[in-house]
This record gives sequence, structure tokens and C-alpha cells, in this order.
Amino acid sequence: MSIIYVDDTNESIHYDGLWTAGPAGFNPGKSLDGISFNNTIHMLQSSGSFSFKFTGTLINVTGAYMPPVESGGLISPTWNCSVDGMALPSARNVTTIGSHRTLCGTIDGFQLEDGSHELTVSISTTGQPFYFDFIAYLPSIEVALPSNSDVSIFIGPNDTAISYNTVSDWSTFTRSLNSSQESGIEWSSMISQVNGAQFILQFYGKSLRWYGQIPWKLPHNSSHASYSIDGEPPVNFKLSGIIPPNDTTAANAQVILTLSGDSPGPHTLKAVYKGSSSEVPMSIQYFTATNGSYEDVPGTPTGRLAQVPFTTSQVSTSTATNSNGGRIAPIEAQGPSTSIY
Repeated sequence: MSIIYVDDTNESIHYDGLWTAGPAGFNPGKSLDGISFNNTIHMLQSSGSFSFKFTGTLINVTGAYMPPVESGGLISPTWNCSVDGMALPSARNVTTIGSHRTLCGTIDGFQLEDGSHELTVSISTTGQPFYFDFIAYLPSIEVALPSNSDVSIFIGPNDTAISYNTVSDWSTFTRSLNSSQESGIEWSSMISQVNGAQFILQFYGKSLRWYGQIPWKLPHNSSHASYSIDGEPPVNFKLSGIIPPNDTTAANAQVILTLSGDSPGPHTLKAVYKGSSSEVPMSIQYFTATNGSYEDVPGTPTGRLAQVPFTTSQVSTSTATNSNGGRIAPIEAQGPSTSIY
């Protein structure tokens, strides 16, 4: 079963308190760990809480981190998480300003019994805002995947939905992080600087977003690649580099490409690297697929998904077929490549 991302705007999350929408594309301290998921984030500057019901075994709460402040002898913000009234571990030693920080969840080997649960997060703050970005959870196998536009399916670089042309063209890059910063995001990626290297991704959805890493030890000159959807003619796009600082190893969760269509369906994405060993590599950190439309991220390439006839019943069948006759495994058959704790 695939990991599910539930964005902070999802109507199944119930808020209590004076919550407000945070800045679009929030990235505190201009960190290199990407902007807020789907460009949205919830912010709280007083005491409050939120809750979420789910059926599964693992769950993480992810937000942006700003250093706590002291006021009247009290440190804020502070937060406590529980499932069904049982306390969940909070991430330890969160000290780095940035986005995609785990706040609490089934970390350090903690696991829930398979079944229906309710997550509750209580926050107390008198000054420094508390930022909540998204929930990542692993659903039970028998549970139907939600179709909300702000619910996404996580596809890691080692997922069986992805096939690589030649093993020798690709290598694994991993950024070392302490466990307090993990958030369900795959902090490693598959990268290639071999001209002609390619991969094929099979997925079901209306929209797809591709995220990658940019390692500092490799060249940062911009390069190019092409993508095609469902056998359509390839479209060239730019792979942008970033000027590296001296105190980190990679930029994470960088949006490489956003694709959207008019209706959900099974699709095949093919991408081919057209750069060289002296240019920024093509990187696959993870994909998120949704039945809704993504909002464009300024400065990143966007495209359209080809129109593929489909019926809702295809989602739950063992195999679906696209308009080009290719067989596409439904998303239920795709197992996660990493745990979310």
C-alpha cells in the first residue's frame, strides 16, 4: 500500500482555534528543503488543536520549524500529539530552520495496531507561530484510497511503478539527516548524468508532481531533459541548477516538473536526460500523484497530461489499460519504498 499525503487544506482535518492560512510556498529561512507541500500551510499564534481520523498503522505530522521563543518564562510553541488518547513520540532535537520537518508521529519504531484511529495535535504558543503542513500515513490494505484533490499518493525512487533503462546509468544519492527531520519524504534519490538515461513511471491520477535533489558535489550548470505522456511527442524542459552554500550537502524536495490534466486516469510518464557529466543531473527523489489539480510552482516547468479514457472502476481492478494499449498497475498495487517514521 502507498503512503498517502493529506494536505493541511483537506476538509477531513478538523481545526480548533484561531488558525490562519500561512504564506503561499512558505519556506522559513529560505532553506533548501523545498517549499510547503502544495504551496499551502496552516499557522497558529495562540493555543489550539487539530484532529484527523484515519485507518492505518503509521502516521507522521509535518510542518515548518522556527526556533521557539521565551516569553514570561515559557517556551513556545510547544505541541503534544496523540492517537486515540495515547501519546505519540515527538521528534527530538529539531533545531534546523526549514520546511518538511517531522513534528511527531510513529517514529523511533513506534507502530499502531491496524485499524481506525484518530490523531489529535494540541498546540500552545504565546508568540512564535506554529506551522502545520501535511499528514503522511500508511493506510490499511483493504481501505479504498481517497480521491480528494488535496490528497496525494507518494511514489519513491525505488517504487515498482518506476523502471530505469540501464542500472549503470543511475546511482543513489543520500543526504544524511537526523531522524528528527525526516517527514516521510525519501531523503535519497536516483540520479544520472549519462546522456540518454531514462525512466518510465506508471501512475493513476489527474496530476503529477516530480521532486528531486541537487547534490552540491556535482556540477550545477543547468541541463535539459525531455518528457512524454502516454506515447505523445516528447517535450523538452530545463533542469535548473542552484548555487551551493558551504554548509549542506544537497537541496531537497525541489520541484522538477508539474503535470496536470482534466480528469483522472492511468498514465505513463517517460523522461530522458539530455545533459552531461558537466551539468546538473536528472534526479528522482519522489513523485506525488493526485486526482485533483496542482497549483503551478513559479519558475518550474509545467505541462499537460494526455487525455486517457477511463472509468472509476479501473482504480480497483487488478490492471488498467491506457489508450496506447500499455498495461498500468493501479496505485493500490504500488508499495512504498520507505517507511514514514
